[in-house]
Amino acid sequence: MGYPIFDLNHHRLDLHWYLRQLEEALIVALRAFRIEADRDPGRTGVWTKGRKIASIGIHVKQWVTFHGFALNVTTALDLFDLIVPCGLHGVTMTSVQQEAAEPPDQLEQEVRVGVVNAFGEVFARPMVWSNPGLIVAEPGAPS
Repeated sequence: MGYPIFDLNHHRLDLHWYLRQLEEALIVALRAFRIEADRDPGRTGVWTKGRKIASIGIHVKQWVTFHGFALNVTTALDLFDLIVPCGLHGVTMTSVQQEAAEPPDQLEQEVRVGVVNAFGEVFARPMVWSNPGLIVAEPGAPS
């Protein structure tokens, strides 16, 4: 799970743009694991071969974003049989572990690093680890 907090006043005041950027960052991150991921027009999230691999839900207050995304990495997929994920009937969920041709030994850590790097690339912000589990845009980085 990731909860990016962006002040969209320093990017674009456009929630659709922001959602598409979140999707793009996850798509870029998944390429490192040779997972061909994409969007499904009309449905927010990230998909691979017709299966949903990441869900996105945001909240925005005064153009500052809250909430974020859930990328299924090693998720127990059988639990999705008990719910209707994101209110979408007939959706099959998948995970990085299931889709990656050769999942690395440290899958969760490598995905974490890959997602952070992809966010930096997509949002054009150098990212730094400030303490365990917290990643921030480098101070003074361009908006």
